[in-house]
Amino acid sequence: MRNVYSTLSASEGYIILTWGVAHSRSLYPELLYLSLSATSKENFVMYGMNKSELRLMPHDGAWKDDFTAERERIETAVTDSAIRIEHIGSTAIATVWAKPVLDIAILCGAKELKAVADALGKLGYEYRGQYDGESGHFYAVRDSDNIRYCQAHIYTLINADWHSKLKFRDILCENAELAREYNDYKLDLAQKVSNKSEYAEIKSKWVDTFILKVL
Repeated sequence: MRNVYSTLSASEGYIILTWGVAHSRSLYPELLYLSLSATSKENFVMYGMNKSELRLMPHDGAWKDDFTAERERIETAVTDSAIRIEHIGSTAIATVWAKPVLDIAILCGAKELKAVADALGKLGYEYRGQYDGESGHFYAVRDSDNIRYCQAHIYTLINADWHSKLKFRDILCENAELAREYNDYKLDLAQKVSNKSEYAEIKSKWVDTFILKVL
């Protein structure tokens, strides 16, 4: 570990990056610190992120347990339907920095969609219906006081997007070089953009190309 540079700040409502003593990590021995205010995890397992901000954090090993706990909550609530729940997104990849928001994918049959949506509603999620016009793909979020904690992608069929999300996760968990490339891009982009929306838009376009290399 060593000390590096000084503070880099951006506009209000965005991200504040602080260079400091880096973590000793197997793949990333020298990483950017993020200046984060302590966020209480009371009443919910994830840190959460203000919806008007962009916040990236080093991987937290507890996120795996957080997913397991949320999966069990959902499985308990959906009592009469067979479902499959997967941990997706960057919080599922141990060497990649991530927004502290749990991304999950739920697979159910079309007939079970209403039961799943109703169960999620009872667990504090807002069901938002079809996702971006995609057939068989639906969406729900868990927010509280403008803090986003969970995002649930619900699939009523095993389509290309379902396979893509799981394969992307699995390959980056296994391939250190691709994981590093993805991680470095995210951290570099976060320093260059002016807001969360710009980050998401640019990253999405880049991932469309990067995913061809991964898959």
